[in-house]
Order: sequence, then structure tokens, then C-alpha cells
Amino acid sequence: MPESVVRTLSGSLYILLLVASIFYSENSYKGVFIAFMLIGCYEFCKTIALSIGVLFALISFFTPIPYQIFSLLCVPFLIYISYLLFFQKPFEIHKKISKIIYLLGYVILPFLCITQLIFYKGAYEPKVVLGYLILIWTNDTFAYICGKSL
Repeated sequence: MPESVVRTLSGSLYILLLVASIFYSENSYKGVFIAFMLIGCYEFCKTIALSIGVLFALISFFTPIPYQIFSLLCVPFLIYISYLLFFQKPFEIHKKISKIIYLLGYVILPFLCITQLIFYKGAYEPKVVLGYLILIWTNDTFAYICGKSL
């Protein structure tokens, strides 16, 4: 099969699973996002040769942190990762601490943020996170299309 057909079919299955889990219940939503976060952590850790990444993902997902404190914890990681992104060569990761910070900032924090977005004003609101996901999917789709055409 051509690459575009495989991408379209796998993307459609992914979207169907995600939207169904979001609207079915809060527990199915969290379960699917735990699975996606673990898969993402596993793949990222294979790339940078970090063996304890999935453990960090599980600990971070099941640690009950209020949203306001979680937001404050994200700021230093995002600043540090932005610094690494703009002022250092990519993939020059030598220390285990740097690898863990990359894992936290690029994989775990985005998953934790998206799982907090669905609780708008303290209530479970699936339409809020679906709106964010539609924006992300649209951006990624058009970036892929423009990248392929260039």
C-alpha cells in the first residue's frame, strides 16, 4: 500500500479510538492516554537510550498534583528545554539527567497537560480536549502536506 493510504488508515483508527474514549467516560479517557504516554515514552527512550523512562511516566501520571501546582512545575522545564532547543546542538545528550529532562519536557508534560485540560472548571468536559486535538491534528496534517509538497 502507498504510504499516504497507510497513514490515513492508521490515523483514522487512532482518531476513532481517541474520540470514543474521550466521550465514553473519564476512566476510558485516562486509560487511553496512559497507554499512549507509555508508548511515547518507550519510543522516546529507545531513541535516546534511557532505560527508566517508562517508570517516570507511570509515577508522574499517578501522582495526584493539583492543576495549579502542576502548571507552576511545568514552567522551569519548558524554559530549560527552550534553552536547549535554541542554544545547544540537538541530540547532544550525554548525562542521564539531561535525558530525563528531555523525557519529562517532550513526552510526559504534554501528556499530563492534555489530561488536565479536559477538567474545565472542575468538571469533565470532553468537548474542550476534542477542540484542542482538532487544532493539533489540523496543524499536523497541513504541516505534513506542505512538507511533502516542498
